[in-house]
Amino acid sequence: MSIITSPASAADDPTKLRTLGYRASAQVKKPEARSKPADSPAQVERFQSQDDVPPVLWPRENHDTVTVNRAGSSVPAQASQAVKETPNDRARTLANEVLDESFRRVPVVKGESRHQTNARIQSEDWTSETGANPSGVHYDGSEVVVIAFEGTGAFHPRRAQATQELHHRLREHGIDPKTVSGSAADYVSSALSDREGSPSGWSGLAVGPMEALAKDPELRDRTQWLSFPSEEVEALANVDGWKKHGSEVVENLWASHNNDTPGVNQAVKAVRDIQEQARAAGLPDPQIVVLSHSSGARSAVRFSEALRQVQDSEGHPTEVDLAFTIDPVREAHEAFGEALGSLTARGTEHNLNRGRKLLSRIPGVSLPEQPVGPALVRSRPQPESLYAPPNVHHFRSFYQTSDRNGLGVGPRFGIQGSPVAGAENETITGLGEHGHGTIAYHPKVTGAFLEELHDLAD
Repeated sequence: MSIITSPASAADDPTKLRTLGYRASAQVKKPEARSKPADSPAQVERFQSQDDVPPVLWPRENHDTVTVNRAGSSVPAQASQAVKETPNDRARTLANEVLDESFRRVPVVKGESRHQTNARIQSEDWTSETGANPSGVHYDGSEVVVIAFEGTGAFHPRRAQATQELHHRLREHGIDPKTVSGSAADYVSSALSDREGSPSGWSGLAVGPMEALAKDPELRDRTQWLSFPSEEVEALANVDGWKKHGSEVVENLWASHNNDTPGVNQAVKAVRDIQEQARAAGLPDPQIVVLSHSSGARSAVRFSEALRQVQDSEGHPTEVDLAFTIDPVREAHEAFGEALGSLTARGTEHNLNRGRKLLSRIPGVSLPEQPVGPALVRSRPQPESLYAPPNVHHFRSFYQTSDRNGLGVGPRFGIQGSPVAGAENETITGLGEHGHGTIAYHPKVTGAFLEELHDLAD
């Protein structure tokens, strides 16, 4: 395939527009572009050895601990004039400005589901004040559309677009991302938590592949990114998830069993909307990339299967040009069920060891205690759930088997990714007990993701 060519920078081509980190094609009628400085060449950082992996745990320790006052700066008001604003301070300020615009244009609606809020945000043309697309997702003219399914507890409807817009504003202000501690998603997530009064969650896709994409000047200007929740049990990663979405979870659990998942359905509709807008503008259908982390992998498979019922511009089933899964596991409710079984068995083994210890006090009786392994969602082939559908042109997957921390909430259990049947699988080693999260931003994984996107141009 040869759709993406090596472009001039946005500074050299004033017809290119940005929408929350996306490119608006010159072939689609758009408002006048916002000016921005030329980007420096992309640099993909890679670890030279496992010892070079930064000691950042998942969730990143600065996720909800970034201090942001009402003005968006950590500098006391009385000293603000005397202290020069740091890149971190500026990132906090800009993150709050981005969310100001997000809540102004897409205000909170009482009783609205996350899916409905997500749909309203995705319908906006964020480069203008012309309003939302009344028929569905706003398409920005990109040659590549990434459909991202978040992992358990990772989805927030405002995070993806706000994070990409923060990247754009940092570039507008001439701030080198390397001078900012943490990822753009860290600052957006912290600001969201501050505004909403509860944790906004942590997205491996936002701090990993999205962060890498935003720092690649060639790819980011021709890629549109849309995020979706996997299935509704993902809301139960913390207690607040049940409080906010409890009834939604129960309803959608049943729907999940019937292969009727709202996040997948919304993603399929988004592709239909985008194809219609591309054809109306005389553009070819964009290439489709499906990306996932954790339990989002099962949604990625279901989404790809559902696209077989959507016809492309030539009347054939829509193909997925690239599927890219990170530490895939099956549906969250099934993974949780496995974890509970493992926890129960672990408790039983501990009780048996206590019995063995007591019986061994009897003269002549020796019952050695047996080792008790950690509670785990185990890595293993699951071809009935994790497989490459026939309409996926290329499927690449990375997983790990060292995690013991899982979601980081109690009761704790490890989550190990599994291979995907029919995909190109690769195991990432040496990640330690937080591997299920850290794999999402491991440079071998993010580097491979960028490599695959560049290969779509060949």
